[in-house]
Amino acid sequence: MRPARQGATDCLPNGLPVQGWRCFATHQDHGLTPPEPKPARPQHSDGGGEARKCHVCSSPVSDGIAYCEECGSSIDSAVGDSEKWYYESNGERRGPVSASQVVTLITSRALGAKSLVWRAGFPDWLAIERTAFARLINTPPPLVGDAVNDAAVWFLAVAPLIGTIAASAIGHASHVSVGSLWWITPALNVGLAWYDSKLLDKAGYKSDRLVWAWLFLIPVYLYKRSRLVGQNQAPLVVWIASLIVSVFIPQR
Repeated sequence: MRPARQGATDCLPNGLPVQGWRCFATHQDHGLTPPEPKPARPQHSDGGGEARKCHVCSSPVSDGIAYCEECGSSIDSAVGDSEKWYYESNGERRGPVSASQVVTLITSRALGAKSLVWRAGFPDWLAIERTAFARLINTPPPLVGDAVNDAAVWFLAVAPLIGTIAASAIGHASHVSVGSLWWITPALNVGLAWYDSKLLDKAGYKSDRLVWAWLFLIPVYLYKRSRLVGQNQAPLVVWIASLIVSVFIPQR
């Protein structure tokens, strides 16, 4: 016997669906109500029948949703343009900016997954990876631990010793005062720190936060670098020991 389509009365005796059709007559025989199709998810419309989209990321938005599920901005463009967002940069609170400006900061990598943002309604500052903006973070996380290239930082750790020995050798070879070559050690420290910061960039870190440190205070740079990449403070300890040893090298 041919199975009935929806609303038909002829069906298989056991009432089982055949080729995707459910026997509604069997439901009625057993006093059951035929299942109704699940309603489609409602969407905002602008009055012309078209679903509304987020003014920031152009994603479709649904009725009853206050903020875009993709980027976190308000579904009301008027509210979204005036919505105030704040973000943290180099230990400073920046803003207010709009949601679209936050998106621009993320896509330009000025803000990353760990960057902090806040808007009215948040209980506290939140990392971007914990907000709706996390969907915009499509880059892998930075390398950590032993995966980071440490070649330059270990040369930097012994730079005071290398610089002092180099100045002494150059002074003796050129018959100039070793004291006049004092600039070799600072130049070596800054150069190696700059090169190491470029290696950190390649590993996925924003080394611009360390620029002021390697320009002026190498120990601070080494300390902050180790904290940033999740390593111990061995390079800093070696640098201090190298500096102490270099003081006792005869300079004639």
